[in-house]
Amino acid sequence: MAANASVADRRASADSGRGGWSEGAIVAAALALHVLAWTLFATLSHTIAHHDMTEAYAWGQEWQLGYYKHPPFFSWMAAAWFAIFPRQSWAFFLLSEVNAAIGLAGGWAIARRLLRSPDDSRNNGALAALAMLMLTPLYGIAAIKFNANTALLSLWPWTTYALIRMLEQPRGMGGLAWGVLFGLLAAAAFLTKYYSGLLLVACLAAALLHPNSRVVFHSAAPYVSVLVGGAAIAPHVVWLVASGYQTLHYAAATTQHPTLAILGRGAGAVAQAIAVHVLPLLALGWSLTPTMRAEFWPRFRAALADADRRWILALAAGPFLLSFVALLLAHVRISAQFMIPIFYMVPTAVLVISRLRIDDDAIRRLARPVVAVCLAGLIGGPLGGFIYFKSRAEIAVEPRAAVANEVTRLWRDAFGRRLEIVSGDETYSQAATFYSADRPSDFTNFNVELAPWISRRRVDDAGLAVICKAAQTSCVDAGTAWLTPASRRVEIEVTPRHLWFTGKPQRFVVILTPPRLLVAR
Repeated sequence: MAANASVADRRASADSGRGGWSEGAIVAAALALHVLAWTLFATLSHTIAHHDMTEAYAWGQEWQLGYYKHPPFFSWMAAAWFAIFPRQSWAFFLLSEVNAAIGLAGGWAIARRLLRSPDDSRNNGALAALAMLMLTPLYGIAAIKFNANTALLSLWPWTTYALIRMLEQPRGMGGLAWGVLFGLLAAAAFLTKYYSGLLLVACLAAALLHPNSRVVFHSAAPYVSVLVGGAAIAPHVVWLVASGYQTLHYAAATTQHPTLAILGRGAGAVAQAIAVHVLPLLALGWSLTPTMRAEFWPRFRAALADADRRWILALAAGPFLLSFVALLLAHVRISAQFMIPIFYMVPTAVLVISRLRIDDDAIRRLARPVVAVCLAGLIGGPLGGFIYFKSRAEIAVEPRAAVANEVTRLWRDAFGRRLEIVSGDETYSQAATFYSADRPSDFTNFNVELAPWISRRRVDDAGLAVICKAAQTSCVDAGTAWLTPASRRVEIEVTPRHLWFTGKPQRFVVILTPPRLLVAR
């Protein structure tokens, strides 16, 4: 009893010195600050949601088992989110950063398992890993654009966490439960982007290298995970075959580039991968005492040879290395965008291998650049908006929300009913599905194979609005093929606006073809 009281007293004393903040409270506050800072930054610096985002929504609202470019899970995520939140740009940016924060929480949870310190009431190593992740641009500015790459920010860490829990205790109901969860999360990651197959290969390598591997593969857990994951993926596989392997053809098209171009993109991806870790590694070095810095490299080099830690290296570095195997063997054009989700274990691996013991002073020092970066996001939005808008980059001055609202008004004024189908320029038609009050379906490129939720009969029954840039002759010509004697062609002029900035007016051609039944009356 006296010994227990002594331990309790030491922990109470430590908590008192830490200002009474528990680890959970620190993590919750850090994630809330992250979401607030980068959501505000994105909302104030971007005119509208990126085309990848409105594409995800346009697909998701149709609830298909697959889409011609990608598997479906990230689109389902967008559709589920907007079943609750309003279809506004800020809400899309909030989804992006909440997704990133879930990934940060997963990175912290992994670090807590691998950097456990039973004598401490607070796991400083896990907090250090979280801080380092927050200092990479991957979870802040790079996460703003919600798409198949950034959606993996939340899925990969928690898939890995489920694997680690299964490897720790594979037998019994607990092992089976973690095996089921691993299978489901692995399937969700794969159904977001096939690139997640590299994560699954790294997970297999980690399981084989884990000190507990013999017990693991003599238990039911890994086999249950395979069965569960396979069952979850099976409906998409059925869709894939029925669709004529659309997503595979789209993926194969990314390999059709000159070898030098592929290698150049790979070299650029390596340079950017190094660049995103400069700030967190410098911050870690700055937070350490001179003695700890002197011990870092000798410990790091010695630990690299430790067989018991090789499985951690397989998880941390495996997807990165396998990306270059895919580049060399399959001519896959990798990019920094592809690699956004793959570095979630780098801080944890660095801390595990170096065996650093992070004290309270180091955590306080690490917190300063984290807070500074978040504050920069909070106050940098208007300046970012000015730079982004005045850069005249095409996406920065696309008045897609304004065009969607104007086309919806024209349709309702002309026909007195809801706008159900839009087509034309893909960036504008898919934006209309999101920004229009009528939530129309996108008839992608007038192609029923790309948009199987549309048929000629549905177009006849519902009508069609075609949106083209005035100078986009190919779009206008394609829309003209859907003209009827009752169709109306309208030219509109829309001025891009953001905050207090205005851009050059842009002209659009809108073709309104009313429903056949409306014409018959």
